Amino acid sequence: MIWKPERETHEPADPVDWPHGHVAVTRVDVVGHKRQQLTTEDVNVSLTEATESECIAIDLAGTRHFLHSTTARELSNMLQDLNGLPVAITIHGVEHSAGGATARVLSKALLARINEWNRTAIAGGALPV
Repeated sequence: MIWKPERETHEPADPVDWPHGHVAVTRVDVVGHKRQQLTTEDVNVSLTEATESECIAIDLAGTRHFLHSTTARELSNMLQDLNGLPVAITIHGVEHSAGGATARVLSKALLARINEWNRTAIAGGALPV
């Protein structure tokens, strides 16, 4: 069976307080956080078709988020800054909660896809992010 997201988010047509208006990662106290925790099985990161302007898709639970490569890089940097701590991840206004292990899985998967995108970009004569 093909997985279909319950909802999708996309980059706004015009940047709004970039990058923090698009993505944010904040440390949270897992005990006091009200959102349902993502598990490692809830996380998937993939590249979109080459014709899409939003190059990276992040699936978190039932939501698929489409990001430009530069926004994905900023999200990756934010996750790396907190180095696997429990976090709240907000993408296009949708908040997700992740424990340390899940945050690390997302961070590694995102960085792998960014590196893959960079190799393709460089081969095509574009600048990496």
